Amino acid sequence: MGFLKVTGLFDKNLMPEKEDHCVYSLLDCDKNIIYVGQSSNIKARIFSHLSSDKDFDYVEWALCEKDDMNNLEALGIVKANGSMNKVLPKNDLYMSVGRTQKEIAKKVADCLSSFIVFSSHSNSSYITRENYNATINLTDEILIKLKAECK
Repeated sequence: MGFLKVTGLFDKNLMPEKEDHCVYSLLDCDKNIIYVGQSSNIKARIFSHLSSDKDFDYVEWALCEKDDMNNLEALGIVKANGSMNKVLPKNDLYMSVGRTQKEIAKKVADCLSSFIVFSSHSNSSYITRENYNATINLTDEILIKLKAECK
């Protein structure tokens, strides 16, 4: 793990070499994490951040295996809740709520489309009251199970 003050002049030779995979954090003057990222060339990446609108005073990094970069970055983003991170990388640990909602909505829509008994030219579709009631009851059961699992 490394830590370096980057305001003013700093010794870039203290940073990992190109091709060293790492997850890094940008910190403000109070050493609060404002951004978490990953890079295989941290020197170039930090200079890129310095030339952007990111205002930071310190950089901290940890070397890691290439295959672990996405999971470690995601973990860092979630733990730090940095103000400049907007999205998570694809990872095995977390899914965004928005993406989860979209996937669930698509699956429900696909399921309901199999129940359609009439579809008009105005794009209105209808299912039987029996299928509606069954769908609502199943949804309630699923939500109860999900709430119990997520505690």
